[in-house]
Amino acid sequence: WLLTRTVSGYVGLASMLMCVAFPIAWSWRHAREAAAPAGLVLAWSLIAVLVIARHRANIARMLAGTEPRTGKANRT
Repeated sequence: WLLTRTVSGYVGLASMLMCVAFPIAWSWRHAREAAAPAGLVLAWSLIAVLVIARHRANIARMLAGTEPRTGKANRT
């Protein structure tokens, strides 16, 4: 999260990538276990979809170049 936020300056982008990466990392970490909790991966994947859906406006502003970045002064 911190690396993405530092490089891009977008908190929303870092949050979305973290939500997508978490179920992938969990699946990879527990892939060899016979009793890996698939329900948790499904739940976290659904949460990731909801987080991205909630950030639709932020995504549109990022693509338009109008989303504020962290570490930059807001000039009005």
